[in-house]
Amino acid sequence: MLKYLILALCGLAGAIASLSFWVATPRLHEYASLRFTTPHIFNNPDSGIQHIRIAAFYFVPKNKAAAGTAEWRTLLEKNLEQLQKFHTLQFQGRSVVTYVVYPEPVVGYADQLVYDTESTQHGNPKALLNIGEELDQRVFFPEGDLYRPDFWKKEEGSYPVMFIMYEGVGASGGVIAESDFESVGDIAKELGLPESVIFKVNVKSAEGFFLLSRTFLSDLPYRAFGASVLAHEFYHTLGIPDEYEEEDEKPTSADIMGLGRFRPIEKTYIQRETLRALGL
Repeated sequence: MLKYLILALCGLAGAIASLSFWVATPRLHEYASLRFTTPHIFNNPDSGIQHIRIAAFYFVPKNKAAAGTAEWRTLLEKNLEQLQKFHTLQFQGRSVVTYVVYPEPVVGYADQLVYDTESTQHGNPKALLNIGEELDQRVFFPEGDLYRPDFWKKEEGSYPVMFIMYEGVGASGGVIAESDFESVGDIAKELGLPESVIFKVNVKSAEGFFLLSRTFLSDLPYRAFGASVLAHEFYHTLGIPDEYEEEDEKPTSADIMGLGRFRPIEKTYIQRETLRALGL
């Protein structure tokens, strides 16, 4: 059984540069009458998300250990609290997010170039994969050097997600699935997806994981909408696709998966069609 990641490949730098060309008016979401269905992964009713648990980390490559920020925990908790409130509102309380923050920065075994490899394009997915697998081995199992039995316990019925605030570059996320196929090419063909968005992955502790550069939560150019970018990447771990064109990043919606990821989180939303595909 092969585990694989369906990844949304993001190009945030290009999208930010295009902000001056794409303007939309925020609107409040108008909910349809309540239907008593169970919230679930995008277009997958077999995977419920009534309770989503996030294990959050501040990850610093070995060569950047001295450059880490002392305010890392405040940044994590502030933005995760905003995600909690946004998610509860959008899901009308039928799906809730809770989180735990690993109590200290995790200094990587390797330098940044090892995690990033030769390219950081499309949101730096290689860093997500490399760091996610390292954290999985070091933190979640008793043989790991950073294992803490009081940090993370599996809860029946919850949907586990890993979040990495990275002292590096990148913004990417995806959902982990299993397949009887043994190659990425076969999986891509079966799903009707390009091979570029599917990666083999060896993460046992989470069903989705995402990475975001610390700069999106701390640096002035992004601070006003950093929580929205975090939420955008988080929603990829529930299988929600991007709402912009892959080639030129032209937004195809005004919600948080499109243009709305560049608005304050209090002024964005999840569009109705997406909520329906999530069981609402």
